[in-house]
Amino acid sequence: MSTSIKSFDLRNRLAADAGENSIMQTITIAVSAILIAAGLVTAPGLINNARDNNARTDLANIAFSQEFNLANTGEYATSISALQTSAEAAIAAGTSGPRLTLSGGVDVQIFNADNDGYTVIAISQSGKVFHRLAGSGQVSLTGEFNASGDFVPASGVTGAALGFSTGSDPVDAAADLALLVAAVEGLQTP
Repeated sequence: MSTSIKSFDLRNRLAADAGENSIMQTITIAVSAILIAAGLVTAPGLINNARDNNARTDLANIAFSQEFNLANTGEYATSISALQTSAEAAIAAGTSGPRLTLSGGVDVQIFNADNDGYTVIAISQSGKVFHRLAGSGQVSLTGEFNASGDFVPASGVTGAALGFSTGSDPVDAAADLALLVAAVEGLQTP
């Protein structure tokens, strides 16, 4: 009789363990699903932040190269290719200096370069547009492309402040901003 009671107890324990295992498996699956969902929500934001950081880094590298170019040639370069050519020529001549390397996937362009300054604009793969002015250690948000692919300037951004001006008197802020928008939209078609 004691053998049959022991086997009955063992069957009950196995059945109870199987029930507990099913509950533990269900809890594990639910927790995993929550973690995956959180990752799916967070990942695009992290990727876009990395893309924006590439654009900001490119602007900083261009500014550094522009200052080097100004010191060597007495003027700011008017284009990225001119800046790269100037840096390569300086290195070939034995002058140590920066070799301009830009991130892939970032559209950059120098605007309004003269002996007094320049504006450089970078478009991140996230759709955000950043700018940096000569002599400024600051990279600022210029605006971003909306879902229809139109450039929308950030609040407070003016065309004249970035060197885009019709030269009209009195100043036509809307026309100046339109010049900036046209320049940015011409730089990239999202």
